Amino acid sequence: MLVSLLTSASLAALAMTGMLAVWHLALASFVNGIAWAADNPVRRMLIGQVVGPAAMGQAMSFDVGSNNASRMLGPTVSGLLFAAVGIEGSFFVSVALYLLALIAAVTLRYRSAAVARRWGGVLARMGEGLQAVRRSPRLRGTLVVTILFNIFGWPFTSLVPVVAQHRYGLGPEATGILASMDGVGAFAGALLMAALARPAWYARLYVGGLSLYLLMVTGFARGAERDGRRGRAAAGRLRPVGLQHHAGDPRLPAVPA
Repeated sequence: MLVSLLTSASLAALAMTGMLAVWHLALASFVNGIAWAADNPVRRMLIGQVVGPAAMGQAMSFDVGSNNASRMLGPTVSGLLFAAVGIEGSFFVSVALYLLALIAAVTLRYRSAAVARRWGGVLARMGEGLQAVRRSPRLRGTLVVTILFNIFGWPFTSLVPVVAQHRYGLGPEATGILASMDGVGAFAGALLMAALARPAWYARLYVGGLSLYLLMVTGFARGAERDGRRGRAAAGRLRPVGLQHHAGDPRLPAVPA
């Protein structure tokens, strides 16, 4: 969180002085990616420690739901913000939001219980985790699905602004709305999963959701290639992408063996 705050502050300063270049954005994205890789598992571990095993399902549902809600509102708000205050103002708003989140994390009064120290370095513990994955068909399947999704599915969101601007000629406001359609579908998917999904369906929903997600991404790419009807067709394809994204979200509990 602190790393992301500092990178946003650096980009805001560069934008204010007129020195912002593409390589600055690439470097900031790389640094934020490293920070995110550490933040994601640690945050979910803290959720489990705070709420305990009995409430873990509800807590994870709230975490995923809040992420989907932010994906639904964030692109639209950021597009409007970019159009109103420019790139430097957008980065300063990002700094302010990261600062509020950092203050909330620092002032959290919960402290995890002390645990016995385990011998062995990080690589040894990673080896133990891989051994556990190899012994469990459920974990192996979940890991394979997660890897495939992160390689072939997740990166498509970075191309949505490119398609919006270069194919459809949309401005920042419409680009934000188009990017938010994935979040709209994901939020609707979260509600449907919570209301209708049953444990016996988890395996089919998990694999089927990811398969349909990749299929819809392919349809979006093909439609962007030949569709000249501005942004309406693309937005229509992104809503079901979000629905399948939630059904096959690797952050959801592992499918039954």
